[in-house]
Amino acid sequence: MNRLMLERSPYLQQHATHPIDWYPWGNDAFARAKAENKPIFLSIGYSTCHWCHVMSHESFEDEVVAGFLNKHFVSIKVDREERPDIDHVYMTVCQFMNGKGGWPLTILLTPDKEPFFAGMYFPKTRKHGRPGIMDILTNIFAKWREDQGRVIETASQILTQLKEQAQLPSADELPMDALEFAMDDFRGRYDAEYGGFAKAPKFPSAHQLLFLMREHVRSGQSEPLEMVEKTLHMMYRGGMFDHVGGGFARYSTDEQWLVPHFEKMLYDNALLVMAYSEAFQLTRNALYRDVVERTVFYVDRDLGSAEGLWFAAEDADSEGKEGMFYVWSLEEVINVLGEELGRLVCKQYGVNDAGNFEGKSILNLLNWDETEFAVQHDLDIDAWKRTLAYAREQLLAARVKRVRPHRDEKMLTAWNALWITSLAKAGGAFGRKDWLLRANTAYDKLQKLLRRDDGRWMVRRCEGQTEGLAFLNDYAYLLWATIERYQAVGDVQLLLNAKQLAEDMHRLFWDEVDGAYRFSGADGEALVLQLKEHYDGALPSGNGVAAWQLVRLGRLLNEPKWEDVSARILRCFATTLTKSPSGHVMYLMAMDLMTGFPQQLVVAGWQDDHVFQTWIETLRKQFTPFMGFIIADEKQRKVIDEHVHLAKGKIAMDNRPTAYLCEDGICLSPYTDFKSLLRRLNGNA
Repeated sequence: MNRLMLERSPYLQQHATHPIDWYPWGNDAFARAKAENKPIFLSIGYSTCHWCHVMSHESFEDEVVAGFLNKHFVSIKVDREERPDIDHVYMTVCQFMNGKGGWPLTILLTPDKEPFFAGMYFPKTRKHGRPGIMDILTNIFAKWREDQGRVIETASQILTQLKEQAQLPSADELPMDALEFAMDDFRGRYDAEYGGFAKAPKFPSAHQLLFLMREHVRSGQSEPLEMVEKTLHMMYRGGMFDHVGGGFARYSTDEQWLVPHFEKMLYDNALLVMAYSEAFQLTRNALYRDVVERTVFYVDRDLGSAEGLWFAAEDADSEGKEGMFYVWSLEEVINVLGEELGRLVCKQYGVNDAGNFEGKSILNLLNWDETEFAVQHDLDIDAWKRTLAYAREQLLAARVKRVRPHRDEKMLTAWNALWITSLAKAGGAFGRKDWLLRANTAYDKLQKLLRRDDGRWMVRRCEGQTEGLAFLNDYAYLLWATIERYQAVGDVQLLLNAKQLAEDMHRLFWDEVDGAYRFSGADGEALVLQLKEHYDGALPSGNGVAAWQLVRLGRLLNEPKWEDVSARILRCFATTLTKSPSGHVMYLMAMDLMTGFPQQLVVAGWQDDHVFQTWIETLRKQFTPFMGFIIADEKQRKVIDEHVHLAKGKIAMDNRPTAYLCEDGICLSPYTDFKSLLRRLNGNA
């Protein structure tokens, strides 16, 4: 056992039995490096990372590698999900030095934490043109021993260049042309045959789909929605969606969405539930409801914790092989379902003797969906869908007897906030009161378990312990979750909670000199670089989400200062926003909302009134991304009039539900006829 045995992170615990003398990130490691004048070997990853496992088995469990590291380096392991600030800094270094990044992330540092080498996965010895870790370590140590001053100078130069690069010039005006540039970018990268916006690998990037649906509404053009629908259909039909157990894998390794990277992340499923829910609001396509229901069922079943929150992820590997838990042979399916049904199900899902992944088959619908199959085989469509549901249940019952992939059982504030947001969105879109209740109770649990008594949010909970100061992403996603819950439930206290969150976020993270939010709080650890996250990667950026949600908050509260903050963020990142608009879709949604036709709706009534509830439930099912929706429960009238200025005095007339629609700062005559209101909202009046 090494020092990592005392850590709670599942990723660090995976390395606790290595022969390497690992340290967790902390003063002890850096003090030793300085005292012994040794360079630092920093390895960053996460517990469900396939290539992290590969490098661990090939190199970190090897006595030769361990011996060299123990003699000549101080070795540090970091869980990127617990310390995204460290990961953000050194991933930026890796991308700067190599033009790309990924995990496992391999960095060599001076004892002062300054980087002079960056890479990703390395085998023990040279293989397929990739240098081996022993070659790298031997060369690095020789340079450190022979010309340490030059190595330190190189590290200093790298940091200087990165600091200069991070100083983005702020613009005087909003980059309005970025919206059109974004559509040009999406058109250029769109795969018309399989959907998505790359060839391979293909990531779901659900937040890009959220933007495209808003662009469809804003522009009135069908093209953005066509891109969204094609992508959603093909992601479902491919193997990235788990047709037996529900939920989505992290990404597809091929352009058809057939072969996934099998790990499942809470945040991917959260963002995809949002995208499929909004697509349902726009199109009323029943497929999207089915996908959402099966994904929510998966997350609760396999990622739900006894404490009322959700675990982070499931691994790609089991029994030492990637995808082993998920793939099937023809014989295995027939053994579960019987000869006749088994062969039909195999034909439906593309299972055959040849297989499509290492001799076995990933279930998929790329050849034909359920309806096409039923028509081709002269089957009753509805009856066949019911039969398939039965078959999936039987296959799932058989699959749970297999050796399960590792589950990362830490609960992250940011990822739980995203899942709560998705439950609130889906609960409103589909009229699922149980999901809305689950979102509310989970948020209460989140506050109880991951917020200190002084109000400071923490980053994660694991093995019954809460640790680590939360970062910008945590606060921005919490703000998103709180506003989404308010829009779904209508309790004015949630709106006041959102305001408090925004104020706390601003106090902890705002840069008064250059604008925008820093990734780490003013009370956090000072790293060698203080960066501002601006790019929407697998997770949307904290600054982008903050910019979007602050516009929403400002409109709901009628407090222009929050919109001013959002505008400052947008101007701060105007240069990079214009250069790479499709990589900054959260900012685009903020700008779209800020500069578009402002529309706000106040609906007044009593929460226990059936007619009022019918109005609210129907309005939640609409796709109205540019409208602020205020539910004025007359039982909360005093608080509403005091804090929600737009709703002040807008009462239920004659004890009947009454709607007040305000457009571009002008409030129209109140509506007491719901059909007339819907016609107006749908542009028919």
